[in-house]
Amino acid sequence: MVLSALDDMAASHSESASRAEGLRVRLQQGNVVLGLLVALEVINELEVLNKALQKKTQTMEGMLSAVSLVQDSMKSKRNTEHFEAVFKEAEDRCASLSLEPIVLPRTQRPPKRYSGQAPAYTPQSAVEFYRVEFYRVLDTVDTQISERFMQPGIQTLKEIENTLLTPTANDAAIRRYPELKEDDLRVQLAMFKRKYKVSTTADAVHALKEMPPEVRGLFDQFKNPICAPAL
Repeated sequence: MVLSALDDMAASHSESASRAEGLRVRLQQGNVVLGLLVALEVINELEVLNKALQKKTQTMEGMLSAVSLVQDSMKSKRNTEHFEAVFKEAEDRCASLSLEPIVLPRTQRPPKRYSGQAPAYTPQSAVEFYRVEFYRVLDTVDTQISERFMQPGIQTLKEIENTLLTPTANDAAIRRYPELKEDDLRVQLAMFKRKYKVSTTADAVHALKEMPPEVRGLFDQFKNPICAPAL
């Protein structure tokens, strides 16, 4: 359907005719089909993770567990069998749609100052070349996820959240915030936990919002930093 629409646009005399023709030619290449399928291998899982992390019921502990699960899922795809299945699907789609086959792209020999006297590595087939590229994509995504979610600040937020949601307070985490009055916070946490049973920070924020102002004033240390973003 897309190719037919592009054919019609390319045959017209509109300003977009040449662009439509260029896009049509590009989409008929098997390499593009493979690239789209490879992208979906990553994007689909990241989209699921993105939706999970936006839930109001999410906790830092749960968020990091979800991130770890997605990373493990990505790593499980880093093998010959999985990539060959993706490659085979791309070949089948190209055949069914009468598209160009997947071919080995042209590669340039690196300068000798980088490769030395040893012969440069040359993939012998398209599947061999794109398998390496697929692994690079997975490795890059894994690195970016780790850099974003394994920061010291994230771990500190996890500890602070646990201080609110678990029976015991994490004194080491509390001391990272000099603006907190440690003794007051400890007393307030004990009072809050005896009265309210919460499983997420969102539950705690909701409980605080429902309190009369006079009662909420008993928990002034919560505003900084445990529930501050949502209050």
